[in-house]
Amino acid sequence: MVATLVFCSVRDPIRALSEVRRVLRPTGTFRFIEHVRADGFAGQLQDMLTPIQRRLAAGCHLNRRTAAYIETAGLAIIELEQRRLPLTPLIIGVAGLRM
Repeated sequence: MVATLVFCSVRDPIRALSEVRRVLRPTGTFRFIEHVRADGFAGQLQDMLTPIQRRLAAGCHLNRRTAAYIETAGLAIIELEQRRLPLTPLIIGVAGLRM
């Protein structure tokens, strides 16, 4: 299963990720690319800009903590890479079912 820049916009990301866990085969993987909240001042700036971003970009939240949501939904992160974009970090990873 693959998702690219999806969980910034869904209404309830933990519920959506729980559905990913539910339908994932035992040996399957969930591959994802998502922009996420930065640490420090950049994260605070994202928090301030998110209400505007949500209105301008179809509900997109700049400040989601998607890696934490993936684990909260019961998936285990197997690989995780972080890259910098101009305003927000980008995570690229692979998750699977917890064994």
